[in-house]
Amino acid sequence: MISVLDPRLWLVVIFIAIATFFAGKYDEHRVTAALDNEAQQVLKDANDRADSAEQKILSNDKEAKRAKEKEIAIINRAHAITVAGLQQRLARRADAGAAGTGTIGQCAGASGAELSKEDGRFLAGEASRADRYVIELNACNARYDGVAEQINRMTTKQ
Repeated sequence: MISVLDPRLWLVVIFIAIATFFAGKYDEHRVTAALDNEAQQVLKDANDRADSAEQKILSNDKEAKRAKEKEIAIINRAHAITVAGLQQRLARRADAGAAGTGTIGQCAGASGAELSKEDGRFLAGEASRADRYVIELNACNARYDGVAEQINRMTTKQ
């Protein structure tokens, strides 16, 4: 029978303890490496989705800018045509009073037919400027909606 004080028994016990410790460390390393690989794959997939969403956003932004510039060009052409049509109007009266300020004759209604050349040009400019602001706002809203849509798609594909 082996005694508890036998050094060979203690060496076997110490060897088993050390072997168990290193076997656990090896398994821990293997599990950590597997988790790291999985995390790297998830990160790569997320980066790919983000890059794809960014490209889609940039493409939509270019498209929206082209459409906005086209609409603004239409507004500018319409404004130029309107201003050219106002050249045949008479200039503002020098003696126009408070009741008929800026009108050529007696103001008969709200059609603008009695407006002087200067007043018509001013109002046409203000109308085209307002139209450009509307186009800018609509383009901004379209870009925002496109970005929000891409972000929502990116976050729901997990």
